Amino acid sequence: MPQFFVPKKNIQSNSFFFEPSESHHIARVLRKKTGDLIQIFDGKGWVGSARITETSNSNKVIGELLPSFKNDCSDPAFEKNYSCFSLHLYPALIQNSNFEWMIQKVTEIGVDSIQPILTERTQIHFSPEKSKAKITRWEKIILSAAKQSGRKTLPDISTPLSLKEALKKIKKNEPPHPQEEIQVPIKENRHDLKIILWEGEEKISLSKVLHQTQSFQKSKIHVFIGPEGGFTIEEIHETKEHGVLAVTIGNNILRAETASLAASSFILLHAEFP
Repeated sequence: MPQFFVPKKNIQSNSFFFEPSESHHIARVLRKKTGDLIQIFDGKGWVGSARITETSNSNKVIGELLPSFKNDCSDPAFEKNYSCFSLHLYPALIQNSNFEWMIQKVTEIGVDSIQPILTERTQIHFSPEKSKAKITRWEKIILSAAKQSGRKTLPDISTPLSLKEALKKIKKNEPPHPQEEIQVPIKENRHDLKIILWEGEEKISLSKVLHQTQSFQKSKIHVFIGPEGGFTIEEIHETKEHGVLAVTIGNNILRAETASLAASSFILLHAEFP
């Protein structure tokens, strides 16, 4: 069944209406008619069955809710079957088309938030004014990817921050284990798992870290990805001071957008099939 986005503010009792862009897509592009059954979601985890009741105004298509259900971590049935952890990606800005491809793909597979970062080797920069336009475009890409993949939540994407600013967003804790050697399981109830992909790391693999992680239930995982050219040694040292663990994901040096997708996929698959 087709899935369409409805902001929560547009849902009142058992009726709702779509925003102009979604309304136009439904009425003019897909040519949906009164009585057609659809599925709607609010981007926060709620999804419901619905019926279109009015399409005469292509800027405001109206519908009514049918018996629906809610999927989120507060629902015991949902928590029984899914690991309610969250995956937060911190990718350095890269060439526009590659970055947009990356956010589309990580949205499809289930990343919870995307915080673009600026590093010493970042080659892409834009003004605060242009940043607003970029965010708007990225949000459209995310929404499209969520609808296409049947996803019920929309990952947040924020204005680019410097690496220093991004590290401040994460509560500063001591590393749960020494960088040199992992010997004990990581305890998510005390620490979020914070990792940075670095081609200079040879001993600690992402696979080893995840296999020594006790549980993904209700935990947060933060993943930092560098730009073309990677992170500098100084940046690696700085992240370690904030409790971020440097890991490798293999012998091959991946493109930045590939690394984001590969690491995210590996973590999500491990969470589902530990």
